[in-house]
Amino acid sequence: MTQKTLDPEDLKALLRQGDPARTLDAEAAERLRRTIRAAARESASMSPAEAPGWNLRVVLATAVMTACALLLVVGLEPHDPAPVSKAPATRRVQIDFATPGGTRIVWTLIREEPGGRRGR
Repeated sequence: MTQKTLDPEDLKALLRQGDPARTLDAEAAERLRRTIRAAARESASMSPAEAPGWNLRVVLATAVMTACALLLVVGLEPHDPAPVSKAPATRRVQIDFATPGGTRIVWTLIREEPGGRRGR
């Protein structure tokens, strides 16, 4: 399998084709650039608490919910785990059978000791 490399000029052409502002005239493009620069300056001057993504109430509520979930998980953990019961002993018996034509069949029988139950 060969790996195809992309020519940088082809990449630039693809990016230009997908540019939504390629149909704008010079004046509209300059207005768009000014709007973007103003928004960038405004967001850079904001503190994290003033930024739209940082709402102190949401952060505190998330922290409280996380702490409650953690306490619930720790509180529900069993303190005295039940003793682990040992699985009943099994005995494997292998039966081989071969036909005159060369077909070989092997059975492996697994027998549990009396009184044990096998759970699957």
